[in-house]
Amino acid sequence: IETVVPNRLKLTTDFEGKEIYSTDKSLGNLEVKWLHGAPAGNIRSEITLSMTKPANAFPTYPGYAFTDPIKSISQDIITVFDEELDGEGKAEVKNTLGERNNLAGPMQADFYCKAFEPGGNFSTDRFQAVYHPFEKYVGIKPPKGDGNVGVLFTNQDHEIEIVTIDEKGSPVDTKVDVYLYKLSWRWWWDFYDD
Repeated sequence: IETVVPNRLKLTTDFEGKEIYSTDKSLGNLEVKWLHGAPAGNIRSEITLSMTKPANAFPTYPGYAFTDPIKSISQDIITVFDEELDGEGKAEVKNTLGERNNLAGPMQADFYCKAFEPGGNFSTDRFQAVYHPFEKYVGIKPPKGDGNVGVLFTNQDHEIEIVTIDEKGSPVDTKVDVYLYKLSWRWWWDFYDD
């Protein structure tokens, strides 16, 4: 018969639900207490994260895409903290993420925290935050297109809106090189392997 062991430690961070920037020196602070309220000092804690779907980090720019559709989302688990807490059950979690050029844009960071009791049991907590891997972003708002599939027909003018912003969503003046390509695609080539 299996039994479920409840958490005996309460893990608290001050960066849950916040926006984290690649330039931040610290992600925030971690504090661990026993459920009766006493500090859980000098115990080992671990925080890992995985980046998942791109976050809607800039809601003030509806219709703009700030992610690179070519880059895939890696499900790698990254350890951001694995240390012993101080005597008060506290620690600063340094930002070891930096700029990650392999990311598609602003990402949802899923954090998984563990605090290990002296006997080996551990308590866990999960939370999310938005991670900004870059200091500047280019947003593209393509036209709607015609028909059910949003086709942009040739021999017609189409307006593509572009905006450049910083990691906090404020407009910035920067140079952007833009290249447009016409793609030809035949569905039966992919479908029939021709």
